[in-house]
Amino acid sequence: MPFTKLDLAPALNQLFTKCASDIDKVDKKVLSANRAIAGLRATCLNAAKAEINRQGQIYTREETAYAKMLKGMHEEGKALSNNVIDFTKKLQQAWDDKLFDELTAKATYIGEMHQEAHQEAAAATAHQPWRGNQPWDFKKAVAAVEQTGQDQLFQLFKSHRDPMITATADSKTLMVKLDEFKARSADCVKTAAAFKARANVNFGQFADEVKGILGESIKQLKEIAPTAAKNEQALQSFIVLCNKVQTKLDTAKDIKPAEQINQGKAIWLKNAKTELKTLGIKIDNAKSRAGRSSAPQQASLINGSLSQAEQNVQAVKKALDSLGKLIEIHSKKLVEAKARK
Repeated sequence: MPFTKLDLAPALNQLFTKCASDIDKVDKKVLSANRAIAGLRATCLNAAKAEINRQGQIYTREETAYAKMLKGMHEEGKALSNNVIDFTKKLQQAWDDKLFDELTAKATYIGEMHQEAHQEAAAATAHQPWRGNQPWDFKKAVAAVEQTGQDQLFQLFKSHRDPMITATADSKTLMVKLDEFKARSADCVKTAAAFKARANVNFGQFADEVKGILGESIKQLKEIAPTAAKNEQALQSFIVLCNKVQTKLDTAKDIKPAEQINQGKAIWLKNAKTELKTLGIKIDNAKSRAGRSSAPQQASLINGSLSQAEQNVQAVKKALDSLGKLIEIHSKKLVEAKARK
């Protein structure tokens, strides 16, 4: 969908500058001076309102369409992603070329939709000047239409902008979900493609695969879990500070670093959860194939390794859940600290 480049500053600032200049030219000695100045201010105010309404209508129309498009993509992507996962599970049990072709087509479509969503998000920057809190030069506005006029214009601007901020509030979340749908479907295609080659896999190959999964789970246990604990320590310092010092905190020294730490740990947690989720899928895939990829006398070895891998995953998950709860506490403390006077 097309996005119109919107920016109130060029047109409005020019209006305000001209109005102020015209007011300066009015001969203040004549009796009609006040009436002339009032007329100039009113004309300028009406012209500014007209431009705000003109751009605001475009902004509302295009932002509404963008929000609707993203929500539609998310709903469609979620359904398709679930289909792809379901097809992958079926292909684990029995290979079917036609089903794999359908799975691939759905995954490709998700990828195309994901690409389109990112292109639209980039194009939406054409509305960026409307997303701030100073869409024009306020000093020039006051000089032209006085503070009451400036207040009217800003409220009119907000009446267009604020509903759209609410309407698109979850756009970043929906984009992240589309990223996940794409990554998950692409992983399913690779996983499913491997099933054909593994249809008659011998125990040696399968055992090596399970060994690799167990090794990956051990690596995550040794790397991710301790890092989660270290991240908790980094978060605790600000939480302790907030609990200890009840007065206003220094923005540069305390608040900004805490915001950066909060954001960084949240990103790390998201990536770690994704990595752990991928490993969990591998374990589930291996468990579903264990019966036909190993003889009964060999099953105990396979199942033992997979069971240990699952225990490792649960231990890492526990560490990540703990970190997630602390990030929530840290986030609340940030909100509390910012509100202090």
